[in-house]
Amino acid sequence: MKLLDALLPPRCPLCAARAGHGFCDDCRPLLPWILAACEMCGTPLPEITEAADAGVCGNCQASRPYYDHAVIPFKYGAPVSGHIQALKYHRQLRYATALAAMICARAWKDPRPPPQALIPVPLHRRRLRQRGFNQSLEIARRVGAELGIEVRHSLLERVRHTAPQTALSRTERRRNVRGAFRAAAAVPAHVALVDDVVTSGSTANAAARELKRAGVRTVSIWAAARTAD
Repeated sequence: MKLLDALLPPRCPLCAARAGHGFCDDCRPLLPWILAACEMCGTPLPEITEAADAGVCGNCQASRPYYDHAVIPFKYGAPVSGHIQALKYHRQLRYATALAAMICARAWKDPRPPPQALIPVPLHRRRLRQRGFNQSLEIARRVGAELGIEVRHSLLERVRHTAPQTALSRTERRRNVRGAFRAAAAVPAHVALVDDVVTSGSTANAAARELKRAGVRTVSIWAAARTAD
């Protein structure tokens, strides 16, 4: 990595200035940071200031998710949404590096104990053949390398092919991913599910449910971005 950085110095994805593996200091203020969020699902809470106690959102109070807390730096908005789409649909891996760096920066500030393993949200084999790679795995690999946490992609399998979540309602999303995952028999006590973006949280919740059934005690959600829904 050091030799590669010397030959091809990392550049900011926004302005192309030389930077670390994330965004440069001039561009960071332009990003859609989440300043306050639900401590469980990471949903942005715009009515609460950064200094306030964000607490738990109404959705999590009404129906507690199977995952326990979230580490998510960005709202799903420009320019981060464009970077995620470029990674996901055009395999522009430099965005995986930049987004992973921002997840790491937020994770370093989290006072809770770090997870024992990172688990990228898996794609079904049919979707993996179509796309050619798993963007969540690419992000997880970079986060794991930076923080020294093992990536265990074999601990969770997507056993049912599901329709894309984008056009579905919240209720339809929950139904769509029901029974979609299967966890391995031997799992660590604390893991973090790694994804590019969390929308309703239905996919993460279905995956966390299976991990809890397999014996995981704490499931964190580590993602680059979260929608307001």
